Amino acid sequence: MQSSERMEVPFRHSLRAKLLVGLMLALAMMLVAVLVVFYLRGYELLMARERDVANAAAQHLASVMSKELALAEGVAVALANLGERLPHDEALWRAVIPGVLDLDGRSELITGGGLWPEPDAFTPGVARRSFFWGRDDNGVMRYFDGYNAAEGHGYHGEEWYVPARYQREGHCYWSRSYQDPYSGEKMVTCTAAMHVAKRFVGVSTVDLKLSGLQDFLDRRGDALKGYAFAIDRNGVFITVPPIQRTPIPDGTQIVPDGIVFGIADFASHHADFSALADFLNQPLDPSGDSRQSDIAHRIDQATDAIDQGEAERIAAQILDSGAAGDSVRQTTLPRDPFLKEASLVTVVRLPSSHWQLVVVQPARLVHEAVMSVMTRVAWALGLAVVVVVLLAGWLLRRTLVLPIRRITEQLAATEHSIVPGRIEVHGRDELAQLARTFNRYAEQIAENHADLHASAEQFRTGTELAHDALIQVDDDSRIISVNHAGEQMFGWEENELVGEEFKRLVPWDPRGASFGEHDGVAASRAASQMLELTAQHRDGHAFPAEVSVSYWRGPSHGLYNVQVRDVTERQRADARMRMLATHDTLTGLPNRTLFNDRLKRAVERCLLESTAMALLFLDLDHFKVANDSLGHSVGDTLLRAVGERLQDCVRPGDTIARLGGDEFAMLMPNLSEAADAARMAQRIIDCIGDVFEVDGHHLQIGVSIGVTLCPGDDRHAEQLLRKADLAMYHAKAEGRNTFRFFTERLHAELVERKAMLDQLAHAIVNHEFELHYQPVLATANSEFHGIEALIRWRHPTLGLVTPERFVPLAEQSGLIVTLGHWIIEQSIADLASWDAAGLPQVRLAINLSLAQFRDPALVERLQAALAHHRVAAARVELELTETVLMHDLDDAIEIMARLRALGLGLAVDDFGTGYSSLSYLKRFPVQKLKIDKSFVRGVADDKDSAAICRSVIALGHNLGLNLVDEGVENLSDLNWLRQHRCDYIQGYYISTALPMPALRQWWQQRPQEPRSIAAEGNIAID
Repeated sequence: MQSSERMEVPFRHSLRAKLLVGLMLALAMMLVAVLVVFYLRGYELLMARERDVANAAAQHLASVMSKELALAEGVAVALANLGERLPHDEALWRAVIPGVLDLDGRSELITGGGLWPEPDAFTPGVARRSFFWGRDDNGVMRYFDGYNAAEGHGYHGEEWYVPARYQREGHCYWSRSYQDPYSGEKMVTCTAAMHVAKRFVGVSTVDLKLSGLQDFLDRRGDALKGYAFAIDRNGVFITVPPIQRTPIPDGTQIVPDGIVFGIADFASHHADFSALADFLNQPLDPSGDSRQSDIAHRIDQATDAIDQGEAERIAAQILDSGAAGDSVRQTTLPRDPFLKEASLVTVVRLPSSHWQLVVVQPARLVHEAVMSVMTRVAWALGLAVVVVVLLAGWLLRRTLVLPIRRITEQLAATEHSIVPGRIEVHGRDELAQLARTFNRYAEQIAENHADLHASAEQFRTGTELAHDALIQVDDDSRIISVNHAGEQMFGWEENELVGEEFKRLVPWDPRGASFGEHDGVAASRAASQMLELTAQHRDGHAFPAEVSVSYWRGPSHGLYNVQVRDVTERQRADARMRMLATHDTLTGLPNRTLFNDRLKRAVERCLLESTAMALLFLDLDHFKVANDSLGHSVGDTLLRAVGERLQDCVRPGDTIARLGGDEFAMLMPNLSEAADAARMAQRIIDCIGDVFEVDGHHLQIGVSIGVTLCPGDDRHAEQLLRKADLAMYHAKAEGRNTFRFFTERLHAELVERKAMLDQLAHAIVNHEFELHYQPVLATANSEFHGIEALIRWRHPTLGLVTPERFVPLAEQSGLIVTLGHWIIEQSIADLASWDAAGLPQVRLAINLSLAQFRDPALVERLQAALAHHRVAAARVELELTETVLMHDLDDAIEIMARLRALGLGLAVDDFGTGYSSLSYLKRFPVQKLKIDKSFVRGVADDKDSAAICRSVIALGHNLGLNLVDEGVENLSDLNWLRQHRCDYIQGYYISTALPMPALRQWWQQRPQEPRSIAAEGNIAID
């Protein structure tokens, strides 16, 4: 180290000197700037502050003045309230009103007042009936009756009366100032309106003497070293300025007697007052209320005492609600006529009366206050600058210059050392922290130098072991290196790719990524985002890839580190997961979750765009029978086939979904009319109604559909789905394979049906059912042929419930199978007990529903019951409706063959109400046809019924079948059936359905020729 390098720096070149000079210059410039700104802006701010002080003083004065006016307003409103409520008793009014006006201690303010009814309002037929009191020369309230005189001019057209008709209730209308004709005092009147049942019935008034207000404003003006006065809405003096200080030049009287003196009058005599008069005469802001012109016109037309301009100002005062508060204006006059110098004028407008309070102060007072403050501030700033410069110089030397000098010397001592030396600086300030940080960095540099080569080798090893492709690209977007995973991913060797453009692998330029720039050169940056791009394999196929890039910038060049990951399998897995989460795995249709989401969005769009939509809830009819009887694999195949047919039905934009089991739903947005939903429902019914061929089985099912409309039926997705479900159940109750729209009546019926269904399930558990039996006789000789088992429900509160109320519910809910098992077991047991009683042998008829007929355990259950009770199978006959038999014809014939093989008899019940096809009668192994009672009742008198019955009887006999006529209710029908050789009869004429004990008693007491039970009123519904 040269000795010259260790020499001390002269003071004039030292950091300390430079900092001190710079600080002094900065402070001097700052001081000058502050003073300039302060004088330019501070003067303005201080003037504004002084103006605000004057403003506040004027507003305070206006507030005190408003309190005086508020007292008069309160008295006027109180009088109006008395006038509205007191009975029309002259003595009572004269006794009460003076007490309200004569307030203690306020005789200098309130000089009179009273109540002024509308014509005929106080005394019918009397137009003038006023109650007015005024103070006499001694200040005592006296009653004045002049306005009631017939020869007087009246008061209903007065300037203080007419505007009150339009005044808001509870508010006061202030008249213009005037000179009282009796006392000569200057006064103003406050008028409040009286209303009874919202009808105007008169006014109340309070007269204020203005001399007290004149004294008050004179005192306050002197206190402000100026003066104050008030003018009304017409520019007339309420109180006058110090006119006595400035006489009128022509020597005329200052305020002529009987003349209301205004600012325009005074300005015409004194030129110095013109500027102030022009400022006070500036038009007020319009009220903005559309009613103002109308009210002004009515006032102008009602009285000659008010011209159009005054009417407009009165209307503005009446409509002013006072919400905007006091309006304040200020101006500066170069010369005031009374103060003889420049003045500051503050004007406050009172909203309730539209008076203007004027406060005038000498402008020099404001200027003197401002200059006093600014002078003190300037001296304080100059002294502060001197102190700051001295203190800053001492602190700079102690805290900055000396520590930096020590650091420089210690660094110079180790300048040529390979390992940086340590810096010793004591203390806790930033320089000491800098020294400690430098020492730590020096130690880390020494340690990191040894680890540099090992880290580079470790990086290369990690790159080769990575599963992602790691590619290094130079600043020209050319490939520098590719790891082993990259070779496998793209199918290229590294030496084939080096020097090639990166776009050969991925059609994307990493240089397009934003890495920030410093002087036009990209800066180093770690990877911050993952891009999804399409990469290209050597063989030409493309694959999805995630690409991230980081950038390293060295002294002479940059390097892009690109990481590429093949995400083909992951995207496939994600797609499968999304599909599984939102679609039904069996049919491929949207599932309940996805459908609910689309339904909610469709409802929101429907409400937002004011369109209509329909929701169809579908439930397959008799699917459970096919699924249980043929197996779940057949059921699954059938569901897939149903889904395919439903997809063929939908319009573009519609959604069909499987909600679960055999339930589907369809969403129809952008619906033109409700008929479109009906047509779609019928189309689905027709489509599903065609025969399905599934695994060699010919299956025919139906579909019940419930329809709801949005927004007509509801505006919430959950409620629309629930109501569509209810409408679907109604469609099932109406015979299945149909559709129904939701109605509120349907809702109530289904709620009742649900309650009945819950009670039905409870009844099965509690054994609330019983069997009744209806006899069947031979037509020719009335021989007791058989009995038909009919179920009844002994309800704990409803009593005996007939089958038509609960059997359809049992069929829909599946409870019919359990109930049918009980019927089979109980009826065969009752037949055994009948035989045990030694009664003649009869045949037992049991009705089977579709669910029972399709029950795989039916044959075994019948065989077990017959064996248990030792009843011959030939004694039992199963009755099947045409609808049951026609459901999957081939399977029905097979089941019937198994039942016949067991020895059971078979009968077609309610023949003529279903398909009534001759082709299937020839194929079915049945022995009986039961003609429906709708054709039997009145057959002797009804030609159409007679023709049908003759045809069916002939058909049955030709096929070798026995005929049973249901619903025989009278002797004439019975004789007709005997005449036409019907085999068996059943109906009320024979007997109603009876419990087993009653049936035994009926047989024992039965006459030889049965009488018409229906004629005796003993008719029951079976």
